[in-house]
Amino acid sequence: MGYRDKPGAAPVLIIAFNGTVYGFEPKTGRQVWQQAIGESTIAVVFDGEDRIYASASSSLACIDYRTGRVHWSVTTRFTGRAALVVQDGLVFVGRAGEAECFTTDGKPLWHEPFTGKGYGAIAIGFPGNFVQGDANS
Repeated sequence: MGYRDKPGAAPVLIIAFNGTVYGFEPKTGRQVWQQAIGESTIAVVFDGEDRIYASASSSLACIDYRTGRVHWSVTTRFTGRAALVVQDGLVFVGRAGEAECFTTDGKPLWHEPFTGKGYGAIAIGFPGNFVQGDANS
């Protein structure tokens, strides 16, 4: 049962920057929660249910959409600005020419460093679920 199935549950506006994710009431602008997850750069993706996956510099966190509570947090193998995609129970993180895959429970599955292929912006995704990142950190 996702947030859309809960009677009377209003959406929460998500704003993320400088290593922190915030939840706001859209009509009033009242902050309902905030969660620091790391330093500086940040990317956020919503699973369409009750979880937000957020990546800051060298971490990936799973955050409850309604409360801002962290379900889990892991350190990624590389640092910098990320592009995130959630698909079929997996979270894919792409950064500066590298990619990692985690389960939606935070278990690391694989890492591809693209050794010898260079450093730069990354695009990651599936048809209809695609994100373009950049190489700036």
